[in-house]
Amino acid sequence: MNSRLLTTSLVLAMLMFGCSASSVMTKDKKKMTEMQTLAILPIEVVHLGRIHDVSDSAQSQQLGIEREGFILQRDLYRYFLRNMNKYMIERSFLLDLEKTNEMLTNLEAATEEKLELSVREICEWLGVDGIITGSVDQLAPGNALLAGLINGKLSNDTNVSIALSLRSKFGQIYWRHKDERPTGKDNVYDVSKDLLRNSGKDFFDKLDSVRPKKEKLKNKKKSEKRAKL
Repeated sequence: MNSRLLTTSLVLAMLMFGCSASSVMTKDKKKMTEMQTLAILPIEVVHLGRIHDVSDSAQSQQLGIEREGFILQRDLYRYFLRNMNKYMIERSFLLDLEKTNEMLTNLEAATEEKLELSVREICEWLGVDGIITGSVDQLAPGNALLAGLINGKLSNDTNVSIALSLRSKFGQIYWRHKDERPTGKDNVYDVSKDLLRNSGKDFFDKLDSVRPKKEKLKNKKKSEKRAKL
């Protein structure tokens, strides 16, 4: 699957990074409670920082980028599931990963001549209320001063940068998260995973803060009941 399922605006909106984590979620409780099912799309890899062993050497770079995008999508999906379990959120809140990718493949085949698809078209095809899209740059320009402060010496190491967002089927952004970290080139995947792990925690911490008190109380009782088992 290639990245044409995402509109150009989706990608461009996530390519501006700060020097530290920043995150915001809508405080509109009504909007968030209307989001009953979400899907995580494959991650857009801006620059690939590690080599993938692929059969087609002529297209190794592109195939490696696509493979990395699916791997990072899987990692983010797993981190979301863990946090859903922590906050007693129903499994149906997140569309199954294999089903998501299978349906996206079918959507691509059904719209072969179409260059772009809107968020609404993707959501309606998947049957979800919103989609989580993201980009990861494993070779972002390093900040020598920041790297020096963290590693104890000045270096020219690169940064791993991530940008994620939750968009409703109407295109509204309900959550946006950006983060980056300087790292050596041998650790780009581990750092990518760690940043995604933190983003999952951030999402559900913020989601819990805007959920209605009635829903929180219900989940608290579920948690207490589980603890007694």
